[in-house]
Amino acid sequence: VPPFSPVAHFFGYEGRASLPSNFDCNLCFSLGNVAAALIEAGKTGYIATASNLTSPPEEWKCGGFPLTMMMNIERRKGKNVPVIKKALVVLEEMAFKIFSEQRDSWRLTEDYRCPGPIQYHADANDITITLASEEKETKA
Repeated sequence: VPPFSPVAHFFGYEGRASLPSNFDCNLCFSLGNVAAALIEAGKTGYIATASNLTSPPEEWKCGGFPLTMMMNIERRKGKNVPVIKKALVVLEEMAFKIFSEQRDSWRLTEDYRCPGPIQYHADANDITITLASEEKETKA
């Protein structure tokens, strides 16, 4: 049995989100299965991944990606250290454009997309707004 070293993570705002949609449940289930397969195969230092997420779950492509491939060397406090580079908001992408269109009205009103127990509503099978915007941008 390969050694197992869990890493604690603080789930701050994630813990305050609404109940999970079917998309959320499918994604977590898939990533959990990939993580278990990676552990069983003795692969450490990998992150579970899923892509093709705008398709039905049966068509998702799941796998593992080495964390070292995400690392960059940065100079911090006089020393070179491996870090995962920050991912900044890309102002030209569709998700930010959608946000920009709503930004002025959101200064004055509330417009949350937290419908409560969405497992019992039609939007339970919806993909996230960000994924939908990426799909729209890809087709354009």
